[in-house]
Amino acid sequence: MEHLGIIRRSDSPWTSPLHIVPKPDGGWRPCGDYRRLNDATTPDRYPVPHMMDFSAHLAGKLVFSKVDLVRGYHQVPVHPSDIPKTAVIMPFGLFEFLRMPFELKNAAQSFQRQMDSVLRDMSFVFVYLDDILVASSSEGDHLTHLRDLFTRLSQHGLILNLAKCLFGVPTAQSMPLPPDLVVGAAAPATPPSSAPVLRTRRGRVVVPPRHRGFDYG
Repeated sequence: MEHLGIIRRSDSPWTSPLHIVPKPDGGWRPCGDYRRLNDATTPDRYPVPHMMDFSAHLAGKLVFSKVDLVRGYHQVPVHPSDIPKTAVIMPFGLFEFLRMPFELKNAAQSFQRQMDSVLRDMSFVFVYLDDILVASSSEGDHLTHLRDLFTRLSQHGLILNLAKCLFGVPTAQSMPLPPDLVVGAAAPATPPSSAPVLRTRRGRVVVPPRHRGFDYG
């Protein structure tokens, strides 16, 4: 990480312990235990989208790609005045992060704000932290959309993790969506087979799970 320019040796008066946590792919991720620092941090209220918020915009989309960024948080520089606060104790010395580490209180909000700023005018792109969903109505449009996206990411120095990218699939199941929101080319609705079935469909309102009971946790 020092060789990659993510951390450097530090003489900061701030210190936090370092933990190594397992990653879903079997690797390991170094994370600072920033609980004390987070307690003294003013919360950033920038909204991080919920996966279900994307569903209203995916009607009629037939081709999807998932684009993932490599070490997403580490592509965001830490403000120079805040670098000493990120210092962590390692067995071989004290180091501080030049790039945004995990476990900071406002890390997700800062990253989402950056991605929204970079991609805000691309209506075919839906961003959830370091996951980018590209949704198009045709293969031709999709190729154009991907080309425009890659150009924009390159202009901002953002690097892709090709091992986790998935291109040109007919459903959005490649994104971490809830199972009941996997979308793709919709099949025609079947007509009701009887009067009782028709009555069960009339006036029925389906409330997404997120809003049932107004649980926004």
